[in-house]
Amino acid sequence: MKSCKIRNVFFIFLLSFGCSNNSKSSVDIDTMDTDSAIDSESDTSLDSQTESDAATDTWSDAETDTNVFVASPKRQVMTWVPTYGIAGAKATLQKSYGSTAVVDCITRIGLQLWTVRKEGSVELEDGVTEDDVKWFADFGDKNGIKILLTLINNGEKDYDNPGFDWRVTRAACYGDTGDITIENTLLEVKKYNLEGVDLDLEGYGTNGAPFTGDDRLQYGIFVNKIADALHKESKLLTVDSFHSTDGGIPSPSWWNDWLSHVDTIHSMGYYNIYKDGPGYGSYRSQQKLAADAGFKPGQVLSGVPMWVDNWAGAQDNTGISNVDNLSQVLNCLDPGLGVSLWAIHHPEAWTIPETGTKPWQDEAPWAILSDIVNETPQDKSACEAPPAENGVIDDMTYSGICLLGGSWLAISDYWSRTADDRDNSSIVWNSDKSYDLALGEGSWGDITKGYETLTTGGKSLEAVIETTAPIGSSDSFGYLQLYFLPKDCSQAPDVCYDLYQNGVETDFSAYSKMVVGLKCDAGKTVWLGLSSKSSGSSRSNHRGVHVNCTGDFEDYELVFADLKAPDGSGTAGFDASKSLLLQIVWEDNTAPGTNKLTVAGVALDQSVLSLRGIN
Repeated sequence: MKSCKIRNVFFIFLLSFGCSNNSKSSVDIDTMDTDSAIDSESDTSLDSQTESDAATDTWSDAETDTNVFVASPKRQVMTWVPTYGIAGAKATLQKSYGSTAVVDCITRIGLQLWTVRKEGSVELEDGVTEDDVKWFADFGDKNGIKILLTLINNGEKDYDNPGFDWRVTRAACYGDTGDITIENTLLEVKKYNLEGVDLDLEGYGTNGAPFTGDDRLQYGIFVNKIADALHKESKLLTVDSFHSTDGGIPSPSWWNDWLSHVDTIHSMGYYNIYKDGPGYGSYRSQQKLAADAGFKPGQVLSGVPMWVDNWAGAQDNTGISNVDNLSQVLNCLDPGLGVSLWAIHHPEAWTIPETGTKPWQDEAPWAILSDIVNETPQDKSACEAPPAENGVIDDMTYSGICLLGGSWLAISDYWSRTADDRDNSSIVWNSDKSYDLALGEGSWGDITKGYETLTTGGKSLEAVIETTAPIGSSDSFGYLQLYFLPKDCSQAPDVCYDLYQNGVETDFSAYSKMVVGLKCDAGKTVWLGLSSKSSGSSRSNHRGVHVNCTGDFEDYELVFADLKAPDGSGTAGFDASKSLLLQIVWEDNTAPGTNKLTVAGVALDQSVLSLRGIN
């Protein structure tokens, strides 16, 4: 097929100001200037993407300058063979559970048997033989299962660090060395007549940290280049990703960078993704992340763990059964959605420690996988209604704010202080939920105290505001500001900061009130205020209410028609069509003192405490 010039949706992810994005623009990734600003509201549709009646995955030329993936009518069920599970995988693939044969439940297998080296060579891992690879290639050919080369970034030989190491990725995949890696990878694909490549290059913890915006940029270039090279040979490219911005890299904020290049993304949440889980931890949320990034159903597969029969955020074999989890995928989500199983060797190789039993030995989950593969019509009779998305701004259920967009600002009383005081003031701005709340302190001073996430249960945002003595006539205060920005800031740091300075109007006029789920220290009073924008000012029209803290969680309502200025003056009412931010302010005229604020969530026209299971 002819070579097409590729244009892709791509954004810079900047850790320096904690900016992540789900905004969209179209730029040429191969020639992009990393220092240039990027427009944030351009079109991100998957141009001319269609579905085919063909029985296999194919690529076709488009009339535009974009490669177009023609999706298989089959829903995909992906799984893997790790180096330590070769024998177990062979055994499981040849088994049947009841009347259901495993080969009827799998469409793709990634052989996680290769690692890339820092100079760009692609090698079979120690202990893996060519005969092992040929066995799976022959098995896939006989049974209609696509076999992929899964490439990992094992740091054992290059950095004496067994396991995934992003330093290997930087050395092997960025710049000119990336071209060498691509060439060597394709040689291995051709050698064994495989169907494509699955990139399982992971960065997390300290293995290659810190991860920067340049990592996202360079990895995006590499992914799109290897995709183009594979598609010219009618081969597939799939990419493995963490399921949320909290885990590691790559993450969902990167998905849009690969749009119209990557065939399928595997979201590796496993036991952290389950039926109606909180935050990113549900199949529905993964489906929405895929759609937000421009992908169609079936192009992002949610991870499913095979080392347990039950899961709901923990791997102790408790929670929701594999049957119930898979049934929701089969019947209740978008048609076309599939799953990725880690990993096919587990039923043979794994034993559940608590019970001494082997998981996935019943026919029921395999029968559901077979139904997924064979596109059995959905039975929605047992499907619960999806949770209402309308009105929920942020439910704090996954350790931080910005779950559904927006940003937070931890700020001190900076502008009214002396130059010396300002040197010790704190102002921390962030729009990336991959962080726990950054450190900051009310009023001014030591930033080793201040805002932090209450991680127990991952259910709330906790801000400890500590004020010191007032200066002159100024009250001592500290506050948390929650900005209502469209998704996340995706610009360069100065542009992100400018968004904070000038604000972005958000229209909440369709609602009558905002509800804040909040707990603050008993006997203290906080100001809950909304700000809007007016001509010549970045923030004005402060309207809100003073609330008395009980020491317990309460739903505090800000009824737009009743809000007044902090001193009670002026006409009541707030222009919700120009909303900028929510302020949670603690003033203490008798400082020093502290007030612990724990935010359960923010919603419109509805209670927020129900979001965290508080009655």
